[in-house]
Amino acid sequence: RAALGALVGIGKPAVSELLRLLKRDNWRLRAAAAEALGWIRPKVISAVPALMKALEDKDWRVRKAAATALWSLEKEAAAAVPSLVKALLKDESEEVRWRAARALGRIGEKPSLVVPALVKALEDRYFYVRQQAAEALGELGERAKRVVPVLIEVAKKKDENYFVRQDAIRALGRIKAEEALPALLELLKDRSKYVRRAAAEALEEIGEKAK
Repeated sequence: RAALGALVGIGKPAVSELLRLLKRDNWRLRAAAAEALGWIRPKVISAVPALMKALEDKDWRVRKAAATALWSLEKEAAAAVPSLVKALLKDESEEVRWRAARALGRIGEKPSLVVPALVKALEDRYFYVRQQAAEALGELGERAKRVVPVLIEVAKKKDENYFVRQDAIRALGRIKAEEALPALLELLKDRSKYVRRAAAEALEEIGEKAK
């Protein structure tokens, strides 16, 4: 681990060595190399194809590291969006799925492909995948406006987990969804303090748009 940290410190000259480590038999080396590629600065766009391949690694821990690295690369990882969508919807590991959702929100590209996938992920059986999908929709802002009715339903207890509801409400605020105002006002009376606080913050964000 210390050696990989040193490679990150070296920066771009270390990329070829990290790409080589991605092909090693030891999953720990592959996972560490994938994550390290995301932290090198300036960002290494040339590593994106290798990280996309790593999203299909046989070991979930390597796939998790690849999704984390692509999240770190932000918009520079736009080419990986289809691979991340596939990981979000089909990977057997929830640890990979929620990191794929997080990466898609941060990359913020190809909303026509990403938004439907995130909406589908709102039905995932693991709450932190659903929570991250809601947050990612919020990161997309007004490009996710067409799913406002879905987010309203999630906020209004379609999802029993209040963390998911909280992030759906926050997404409504970030989208500036004026049509959600009646629902948000009602949510100010919710029994969960987290939901009430998120509703108040969302109302404030939407109110700023109306000024």
